[in-house]
Amino acid sequence: MLTLRPYQSTLIAQVRAAMQAGARRVLLTSPTGSGKTSLIAHLLASVAANGKRAWFCCHRRELIDQSVRTFVESADIHVGIVAAGYPHHPLAPVQVCSVPSLAKRAHHQALPDL
Repeated sequence: MLTLRPYQSTLIAQVRAAMQAGARRVLLTSPTGSGKTSLIAHLLASVAANGKRAWFCCHRRELIDQSVRTFVESADIHVGIVAAGYPHHPLAPVQVCSVPSLAKRAHHQALPDL
């Protein structure tokens, strides 16, 4: 399982606090190399463990592949992929989505909690 750095744990706590305070659209930014994929993997693992559903959207195939690899290998998350050329697993709690494919297929997807 992932072990977060102290600054990553702080960021996750800030995101959770904002959501608990009622924020519906939280944007987390962080510089290159700061472990954003690990951050989201940690957050998505807790979402899935609580029986919730999440979408993670990417604009590039390389980011889809990198994200899926991190989510599966580092956080043991069962993922589905909504993108051309990938098998679809609609019951997976976390869906890694290509933005164009999701735009076309959103009406076929179960709505996410996150």
